[in-house]
Amino acid sequence: MILAIDSGNTNIKWGVYDGHKWLVIRIASHFDYNSLADSWKSLPSISLIIISNVAGASARKSLTGLLPLVSSKPLWIEATDTQCGLNNDYYNPSTLGSDRWASMIAIWNQYHEPSLVVTVGTAMTVDMISAAGDFVGGVIAPGVKILNNSLVSQTSLPNAEAGIYDSFSLSTENALFTGVIDSLVGVIEKSHCAMLNKYHYKKIHCILSGGDSKVLLPYLDPKFMIIDNLVLKGLVVIAQSQL
Repeated sequence: MILAIDSGNTNIKWGVYDGHKWLVIRIASHFDYNSLADSWKSLPSISLIIISNVAGASARKSLTGLLPLVSSKPLWIEATDTQCGLNNDYYNPSTLGSDRWASMIAIWNQYHEPSLVVTVGTAMTVDMISAAGDFVGGVIAPGVKILNNSLVSQTSLPNAEAGIYDSFSLSTENALFTGVIDSLVGVIEKSHCAMLNKYHYKKIHCILSGGDSKVLLPYLDPKFMIIDNLVLKGLVVIAQSQL
């Protein structure tokens, strides 16, 4: 039994994998540690705990005090030079976010082909994997809510969430919503074009994940598909490589 934990900027997603399937996957906020403690007390016997934490030292300290007791120490993952068949070309590999690293490991081990991995959460990350299994670079941009909230907080404009998508917007709400969507879609499409122009691949797997992936999917090329829980899936791949 593997307990995989994805401690993100806003929420904590966790799941229990029995070697064949997920028995449970749940989400809690960083302010709801009591519910995590209650949930983890009732878990079946866990053989390994593996964690990706990008929420800082305070979150790590809080989580450490809640983890169920197991025979081995929890694995707090960091990006490395190479792992599970994926090579990390970052200038300083360990500074790559562990969530991005785990997500790419999940996709590389699923396809073993060129891939564009987009996670739309508090921030949006766009990461590129070559046919050789190299992470060749990526982009970090504000997420949907950050873009919207920054416009609201820095101006007297209304909330973009009140609008609908319209390329010929004739209301401020629609213009704001369309601008937020087009800003993020543009980042994704430019990264996709960059891969095509540099490597001339005939096929690139285009993956969306994260809490706001469904917000962007309708405005992207149909080649994009949603795969949920990428960080958890990558953590399981890493954990199984340690057994």
